[in-house]
Amino acid sequence: MQVSLTFLADLPLYETEKPFYALLRPTKDFDPNDSDSNYEPPHPTNNLEYEIKHNIPISNLRGIENKFYLEKHGFEVLPHTSRFANDLTTPGSIEGYKKEVQEMLKQRFHAAYVFCFEARVTIPSINLIATLLMI
Repeated sequence: MQVSLTFLADLPLYETEKPFYALLRPTKDFDPNDSDSNYEPPHPTNNLEYEIKHNIPISNLRGIENKFYLEKHGFEVLPHTSRFANDLTTPGSIEGYKKEVQEMLKQRFHAAYVFCFEARVTIPSINLIATLLMI
């Protein structure tokens, strides 16, 4: 199977400046109710540029998950069984899941701090959860 994937562009800028995306609090000049505002934050909020690559071959990696490492392949598969797997339908369960993931990543990468700023529940997950609940 071949797909199109979006990658962080390989810019010369990233040789001297790390890619970043900053979630900053708006200044007092920001008015969220002013849809005509040309408000510009006082500092850049990101320097990210992406590129789409087409015809990328992908295949099933089930059974060989442990052969991929972030440092070598740019991704890895971390096994994890969530205590929230059967219920990602409430804000509390989603927050609990985010905390689980943060702790797992903190341990795996020996990080001082991990913050999960977004979590999405997809339709296949909801279908899977509904199937699990029916069993």
